[in-house]
Amino acid sequence: MATRSPSSQVLPDYIVHCVELLGSLGPVRVRRMFGGHGLYVDEVFLALGFGDQLFLKADDLTMARYQAAGCHPFAYEGAGRTVTTSYWSAPDEAMESPAVMRDWARLALEAALRARTAPKRAKPRPSSASPAVARKASATPAAKKAAKAPAKAGQKAAPGGKSTARETVAGVAVPARSVRGREKGSR
Repeated sequence: MATRSPSSQVLPDYIVHCVELLGSLGPVRVRRMFGGHGLYVDEVFLALGFGDQLFLKADDLTMARYQAAGCHPFAYEGAGRTVTTSYWSAPDEAMESPAVMRDWARLALEAALRARTAPKRAKPRPSSASPAVARKASATPAAKKAAKAPAKAGQKAAPGGKSTARETVAGVAVPARSVRGREKGSR
């Protein structure tokens, strides 16, 4: 038997079971993603459901517990390589008992909350040009002038030299994307 999520999507029985297991932490919201389902508790993304497996959020503080319980990380093929995520399979005994799952779900929720507050890592720079060469190229007078000048009429230069499209509505400049499609009769 399949049930519907609040957004009226039909949920597979396995995902319904996962929602019931995680429900001891609070309201669970389900969202389709990547061919599976994302599970949120109090709007915190803490689990993935794929096929007949549940994967819980882990981090450096909790990974050893998952390994000791015989769990494995969720991995997928992307861009010609295997990508391993920070989501680990739930232990079999937790999938059979809401009481056991409660402890694992709490670990996942705590890891997800820590990940939310952790500073974002900078993306690595392309290796084709050294950082000094890239800085020097952007420091040329022509590059500085181009960064200061708006690209087109109706655009305003934003901090960092990027241009943002703006439109005037009732005498107030607003981002163009917020007024598109709001011409007469469209809503």
